Amino acid sequence: MALTKLPAAQLPLRGNEEVRLLQDGKPVRAMVPDLAAQGAKGDPGPVGPVGPAGKDGRDGAASTVPGPQGPAGPAGAASTVPGPAGPTGAIGPAGQPARVEEYTGTSNASGVGTITFAPAFTEVPKVVVQDGWAGTQMICGAASATLTGATVTLMRSRATLLLSAGPFESAPNTAFKILVIGKG
Repeated sequence: MALTKLPAAQLPLRGNEEVRLLQDGKPVRAMVPDLAAQGAKGDPGPVGPVGPAGKDGRDGAASTVPGPQGPAGPAGAASTVPGPAGPTGAIGPAGQPARVEEYTGTSNASGVGTITFAPAFTEVPKVVVQDGWAGTQMICGAASATLTGATVTLMRSRATLLLSAGPFESAPNTAFKILVIGKG
């Protein structure tokens, strides 16, 4: 506590006056008898020796019965750093080889041809109609497949192009080739 010196005109104090002091920079009200009782602080003195250690609970025999399980802790945040790569796994069995076959056929009077697969595929295969030529006309088409066969629709370029018709017409009675790729 820091005391502020009073002007000489207010001395001597009689013991019942109220005084204003500054303590840590703030004004504080006190009575003169209270101040007399406080007195000045002395030196702190030397540090005493360290006392004996207290009991830490490990004096008794260890328990063989586990205590109750505590509550689960909060979930941690997901890491943004990837972990180390795991070991390389064993090589799996060889896959079934792809079956690649070529079939030939002839379209009917409507320009549609059918092919039967022998033996059947285990999955629906991919069928590609191979473009070709019949004289000066281009032959092309589209196919739809099942496990056991394919239906091919053939088109050919028109010999004489008219303004009222498109550049292709059905290709009746025309030979074709398809390439079939699948499993089984």
